[in-house]
Amino acid sequence: MRLEEMASSANIVRRTRDRFHQDNTSSLNDLDEESISISDIVSAAEAEDDFSKLMLERTGIYVGTAVASVINLLNIERIIIGGETVDKKGIILNAIIKRARELSFAPSFKRTQILRGTLGKNAAAIGAALLTQQ
Repeated sequence: MRLEEMASSANIVRRTRDRFHQDNTSSLNDLDEESISISDIVSAAEAEDDFSKLMLERTGIYVGTAVASVINLLNIERIIIGGETVDKKGIILNAIIKRARELSFAPSFKRTQILRGTLGKNAAAIGAALLTQQ
């Protein structure tokens, strides 16, 4: 399975829609299944909805596994995590860091910063524009 299949907003929404009926305590149950968006999931998680937090944490575990591989292979100094799924409370980022710490070589992990991106969902477009100016 590709990382995109696990980590993209569309696939987080799909997996959430597939499972949200299993947890009748989730605030997402108040919404129409087809209208659930990544913003709804992130907002619910930030409001301490356990099911939504679980869905973001699971995604963080998948991404953290990939991040650990990058750290182990490339021994890089900094990894920036961005996009719509990076919530203000750091639910997904904390899960990524925890998983990467578990699977990385300790010395390599200690040298690597894993940070939240600040450019938001337009980061790719901004980066592409900056590349054309160089």
